Amino acid sequence: MKIFLDTAEIEEIKLAYSYGILDGITTNPSLIRKAVEKRVATGQKIDLKNYVKEILRTARGTPVSLEVTETTAKGMIEQAKKLYKIFNPVAKNVVIKIPINTAFSEHEEKQMEGILAIKKLSKARIPVNCTLILHQSKHY
Repeated sequence: MKIFLDTAEIEEIKLAYSYGILDGITTNPSLIRKAVEKRVATGQKIDLKNYVKEILRTARGTPVSLEVTETTAKGMIEQAKKLYKIFNPVAKNVVIKIPINTAFSEHEEKQMEGILAIKKLSKARIPVNCTLILHQSKHY
């Protein structure tokens, strides 16, 4: 079993690592934005890019999942490659978090765009973490 903390709060990450049982961090753009806004509200000067770098360094070399915001396979692949190129050199621990299902209804064409993106990213040897593996069912 592996334990991953889903947060972008640096203090939470430090605390969890102090327990000695953490295997990595998963996060998403909204968690990162909230954490940065919280710091800015206290008067600290920090931007998103530097905050993500701080998360990567705090994670002590364990995997940190950074999630894409694009919803098409092409967009996810482009964004994933950019995130990996920018952030992986910091601590060599970036994993790209890809949503499997980016559709908002069962009738949308984008239901499995993530699978296409994962296949391409894996071939490019970019580590991937899957999220939003959902099945939409009909209620009778």
